Parts: sequence; structure tokens; C-alpha cells
Amino acid sequence: MVTTYFEEQTAKNSALYIKQFSERRSLILNSMESMHTYREEFNWILGNTYLSNLGPAETPIFSALIKNEFALYSCLRLTDLGLYGSARTLLRSVFEALMIAKFASVSQSEEFIEKWTSGQIIYFSKAILKKIENPRLDEIGSLWGLLCEFSHATIYAQQVELDFENIEKEISINYSLIMIFLCWSHHLLNRHFVTSSMEYYTSRYRQDSDLKSIKATAKESIGLIKKPLTKSSKKAIREYVAAWELRF
Repeated sequence: MVTTYFEEQTAKNSALYIKQFSERRSLILNSMESMHTYREEFNWILGNTYLSNLGPAETPIFSALIKNEFALYSCLRLTDLGLYGSARTLLRSVFEALMIAKFASVSQSEEFIEKWTSGQIIYFSKAILKKIENPRLDEIGSLWGLLCEFSHATIYAQQVELDFENIEKEISINYSLIMIFLCWSHHLLNRHFVTSSMEYYTSRYRQDSDLKSIKATAKESIGLIKKPLTKSSKKAIREYVAAWELRF
């Protein structure tokens, strides 16, 4: 029975992949945990624009950070089971959320943010990618194309095999994509969500906060995640964390 095969093979894959990719999984989980802890230090300020000084981009930024915790963990677990194709449909959502959030922060466009918060369709390439004048988004553009191929009903979408030996390369790709997006998430969190005002009020009024240590731990976890990545993956990270110049 096919369902019995799926149950048995995914259980087998989970044991094998968790062992085979234990180092990368550990980096991913530690990074997710440290960034979650860092973000939670500022939950008490959210909604108070006087204290946060975030402006209208607060909603898409916070939405990306929160929802991507669920999405990235779901991707990780699906990948652990060998279901790399299903995981990739979520990765496109993660990509878009991170790009939308940074674009909203950099542009401070009330029209763009209102369109997103009201649930209107945003034509991603026209509304975002083509308006980023600098830096050149060569790797991000390639990554966007790849994720579209994975999430639409193309020949590259989903999967037809589940045996460990035949999909190990695809599993490795997924772990790398998760690691790239965690690096993006840290940049969004540290440079576009956490303001100097938020750090000041948290350090001053939350006596139980060890903000300096928590921030350092999150930064260290991201530094460790970057090390095993390929040159093209690191370039995709550099393009995201660079100072974006926009044209309208």
C-alpha cells in the first residue's frame, strides 16, 4: 500500500537525515531559537509607535518574522521526512515575506504598505524586484526564478521519489535554502525591526533583560550558519543585507 510505504519511508528518512545532516540541523535550530529570544525582548513595545519608532512598516516586518518561524520550522520538518518538494512551496512564501518586509522598511511607502495590509495582490516582480536599483540582485533573481519553478506545476515541482539515496542532494539544497533565509531574517530583525529606541527603552525599563548577551548570541549563531554555505548562497545573503537603493 502506498500510504504504508510513505509512513515507513518518511520515518526511515527522518532517522537518516537527522543523523546525516546533524551539524546543519543544529545550526538551524540554534539560530531559530536565538533569534526568537532576541525578538521576544521587544514584544512589550509593539503597537506603541512612540516607543518603537518603527513607523508604518511595523506590520509587514513583524508578520514576516512571526509567520516565517512557523514556515521555516515546517520546511525543516518536511525536509527531515524526505518531503523536500512540499517544503519548497513554503520556501517561496518565506522568500516573498522577507522581500516584502524589507522593501516596506526601506521605501516607507504608505501606498505599498496599505496595499499589502489590505490583502490586495502585489505583483512581486513589478512591485519590488524591478524597483531595487542597487545592488544588482543577480542571485536573488535566480533564487526567485528557482522558487517559482518549485512552487508552480512545472517539471521541477514536487517529487517522484522518497528513497534516501536518491534524494539526498535535494535534501541538502533545502537545508541550505533554510539557512540562507535565516540569515535574511536576522538582518530584517536586527536592522529593520529593532530600533535604537526599542533597545534604549528595553535596557532601561526591563530590569530582567540581558539584551546585550541575547543580541550577541543571535549574531554569533548567524555567523556560524554562513560558514558552510556556498559562494552563490553567500552572495544571495550579501544582496539582501546590502543598503537597497530604490527607484519609483
